[in-house]
Amino acid sequence: MGKYLVFFLFVLISFDSINSSFFPPFFKTFNIQFVNQLEFHKKLRILCKTGSFHEATEPTIFLNVGESTLIKFRMIPFVPFWCNFWQGPNYIHNVYFEAFFPSQKFIDSICNGMHPNVCTWVAKERAVYVRHNNVLRERYGWNTPIKQREIAPAIALTSEPEFDSYV
Repeated sequence: MGKYLVFFLFVLISFDSINSSFFPPFFKTFNIQFVNQLEFHKKLRILCKTGSFHEATEPTIFLNVGESTLIKFRMIPFVPFWCNFWQGPNYIHNVYFEAFFPSQKFIDSICNGMHPNVCTWVAKERAVYVRHNNVLRERYGWNTPIKQREIAPAIALTSEPEFDSYV
């Protein structure tokens, strides 16, 4: 039994050291950066949790306009990192989203990959953006229902009752 365990650990370490698109780099440290670019001196309130949004909770963070913060964590297989943003001063407008998922696809297509090893989320008046290859991509709208995960194109048809049920 011990031989199999040692062999299994050796295989995991081998895959972890390979920069492969098939195996995400589990148990490595990753960074998420949050930036407040809201207008009118609005503070940004941030609450992040890992897992199913009921497990480990990070402390609540308040950012003034122009400020940023960096959260470091270890990637654990299949454990997402969820965040909730609220716009000050009344903290009514909010967005709940998956800020990180430990998969190579998420790391490469949403974030900038393992190098520079940071996923940057920027809060602006219109929406929450993610920085990818030094370009801000609009990702989530404020007060958007969870069913409508990403921002629809401007010409997309929506029904008003769908939005009214979440207010």
